[in-house]
Amino acid sequence: MITNYIDYITENKLELVLEAKITYTSNFMEVLNKIDSPIAKKLISLQGDDKDIDRNYIDINKDKIDSILFKPQDKINKVNYKLISNGNVYDNLSISAQKLGLINKFVDPISGEKGKIIKELTIDELNKISPSNLWNYIYYNNGDIIVVFEFEIESKSYQALTTKSNLVKDYSSITNTDVNVGRFIRAFLTKIGEKFTDKQIENFVDQYKKVMQMKNDIFSRFKEIKGEDIKHCYLVDNYESESGSLGGSCMRYPKCQDFFDIYVENPDKVSMVILLSEEDSSKIAGRAILWLDDNDRYIMDRIYFIRTADILLFKEYCNSKGYYHKKSQDYSSITSFILNGDELDDYESKVVITLKKKSYEAYPYMDTMKYYSSESGLISNRHSSVQGYIELTETDGGPYEDGDDSCTVCHHERMVNCPECDGRSEIRCRDCNGTGQNGSQQVDLTGVSAGVCGNCRGSGMTICDICDGDGRISCPECN
Repeated sequence: MITNYIDYITENKLELVLEAKITYTSNFMEVLNKIDSPIAKKLISLQGDDKDIDRNYIDINKDKIDSILFKPQDKINKVNYKLISNGNVYDNLSISAQKLGLINKFVDPISGEKGKIIKELTIDELNKISPSNLWNYIYYNNGDIIVVFEFEIESKSYQALTTKSNLVKDYSSITNTDVNVGRFIRAFLTKIGEKFTDKQIENFVDQYKKVMQMKNDIFSRFKEIKGEDIKHCYLVDNYESESGSLGGSCMRYPKCQDFFDIYVENPDKVSMVILLSEEDSSKIAGRAILWLDDNDRYIMDRIYFIRTADILLFKEYCNSKGYYHKKSQDYSSITSFILNGDELDDYESKVVITLKKKSYEAYPYMDTMKYYSSESGLISNRHSSVQGYIELTETDGGPYEDGDDSCTVCHHERMVNCPECDGRSEIRCRDCNGTGQNGSQQVDLTGVSAGVCGNCRGSGMTICDICDGDGRISCPECN
């Protein structure tokens, strides 16, 4: 009975899907283009065609090769917004707007509050509330818009004014529905009045599953790692070769291994996607930092690669997992992100991640999430999202949050030669004063003292007890 009920629900949902326009994701189109079947050609020809069939998104199911996923457009259109930061809510402006009757009762919302945009305010409306040249700057220079954000607390409605860039769409409430690919094709073809034989449909389904299997196998060389493993995959010794952007990475050196604690110590928000070498699976052929932002979106940072062709593999991997990736693989592009060919707009491209509130001894160079505050733990691709930020764009482990990033003693190295051993790791033995002897006046038959120093075993030198034989100590000037 349970199975029959589930089938009934699925059939109803499928019927609703077929009452709207059908739009395919790039992943689904890719699979169709690889199937040699008249059914595949017919499906491709119907892309964007009304066929009296409001729009629904059809996608592959990466976890089940014999099914597809669909997401109704009506749910996407009704999705709420989520407030990124309550620090970007205009409190005084909201209170003034309430007094003028332009908004309902004002309450300061918390970060993460969900609601909807009631309207976008014009500059003329804002000047009625509070005359200021600031509105011209926000609208024209900064490219932002101030909106009325409505939300509920204990079933009561409240409103506040904030910038549109401070709100992101909350897609977490929308769930995909999966349906068997054969069932979907039969229902779809019936709906549009196209007739194919059972054998043709069976052939299409077989090819679909085969292409999906091959597609999944492509990603077998990808791994997602966290913690100390991230440091391992930054080290040049673990690269397949020193070619491409991977081989030229400024963070590949052994001296940089102490810079990655901000990644290592935040495994719930930071991981790394690596592409294993085909030649040697112990080496990597590409890597990219993967962030989980405060809106539960996975964002893949800049891709470092040996072969240019592997960039496409990384992007396809993102599409298969539902991750966003950078539009351009460089350090200057910090706000453009794409998923399945759909680019986030300027407002949705603001990425904010809450890490541990900690000041680290050193930091890695960052291509995208450049702005960090140890006081709040926030890191972002936009400086406007982080108060009191430092910019993580140095290659020597800086910047230093005490404001002194120009130490004249260690010159950003953080370490200096041990003053006791002068960097040699050894010092003259204090027990024998460097003679190697224990002071005994006894001599053997060859005339050589028989009392060898037990501390240095006759060498006259011992391990430096200041640097523990390392030869280097922390810089006493900048610590």
